[in-house]
Amino acid sequence: MSLFWRIFLLNAAVLITATLLLLGPVTVSTPVLLTEAIVLTVGLAAMLIANAALLRIGLAPLRRLARAMT
Repeated sequence: MSLFWRIFLLNAAVLITATLLLLGPVTVSTPVLLTEAIVLTVGLAAMLIANAALLRIGLAPLRRLARAMT
């Protein structure tokens, strides 16, 4: 599988998970409450961490290649 498709599928997995969570019974009030802001911030942080971890896995072949070339 090409590197493009590996990265695309890893990012798609994170975005699909986020979309599924948004389709749940979640609402945000017009003046955003502190607890809602905290939940949204934690959710964003979790998505970013998951994306970084999956990208690290997806780009591991490039790291091995760079090590082999040095």
